[in-house]
Amino acid sequence: MGHLTEKMRMIPERLLKCLDAKGFISEVQHRISNQKNMLQAYEELENEMQIHFGKRKYSDYATFRVTLSREIKKKNNPTKL
Repeated sequence: MGHLTEKMRMIPERLLKCLDAKGFISEVQHRISNQKNMLQAYEELENEMQIHFGKRKYSDYATFRVTLSREIKKKNNPTKL
């Protein structure tokens, strides 16, 4: 990866994994608990992403749900070559 800047060192590794869709979905699912539903887990992660990267990963929860749905379909129906 080369030399890391000071700011890059301060970003938690779990957030770096959230830069791709699968990592983001995994982190949202990890944050869901008895006290937190998917929407709350999503918003919490988006807020953290905004703090560290200056922007949200998705424009809103509905957009995230579309991506989640696509990933679930890919997982359940892999393309046969």
